[in-house]
Amino acid sequence: MTNPIDTRIDILEHADRFSVEKLTERSDVSSFSCEYRNFTDFLKSNAFDLDRCGIATTYLIKEIATQKICAFYTILPGTVKINRATKQSFFSDKQDIPPIVDIAGTVHIHHLAADKDFSAQYKHIIRFITNILKHQIITKIDEHMHVSYITLDADIDTDEDLVEKYEHSGFTEIPNMQGEDEGTLPLMITFIYDN
Repeated sequence: MTNPIDTRIDILEHADRFSVEKLTERSDVSSFSCEYRNFTDFLKSNAFDLDRCGIATTYLIKEIATQKICAFYTILPGTVKINRATKQSFFSDKQDIPPIVDIAGTVHIHHLAADKDFSAQYKHIIRFITNILKHQIITKIDEHMHVSYITLDADIDTDEDLVEKYEHSGFTEIPNMQGEDEGTLPLMITFIYDN
């Protein structure tokens, strides 16, 4: 049995149609509707509170022509523990890491979701958001703190195909680690310092 052809538009080829803005008190998120209600509820009820308290920051991806919110992601600083397995898997090219170093800086994606209509129309949304986040890290975040990885916990209880979608966007499983919550799998992507 062959897989059906994906006729959705490749968002990576149309990135100029979208803008990114930080969620504020005045952001109108009322029309956003995700396939998973908990993500919709988070954006509408909790995302700004996390920002106001200095815990996390949410960014909205909007279609420039309509100003419709197409997707959002919430990020916060984090670390990944560097144990022997992690060093062997992810730091093999860095012979100069002192033994005392046991963590690496990350930007952790706390939430990432796309509007249902947007998901139906576009493909490669995770990779698109990851590219935006990489740009933010390179141009803004990393001048204040050293970040080597983007991490997230894939909610495998909600969507069993989610890990495959993230892996297709460059994420890999973090060896010997547990997710923040039961039913999640921690993943990471190396993006800047892997030369």
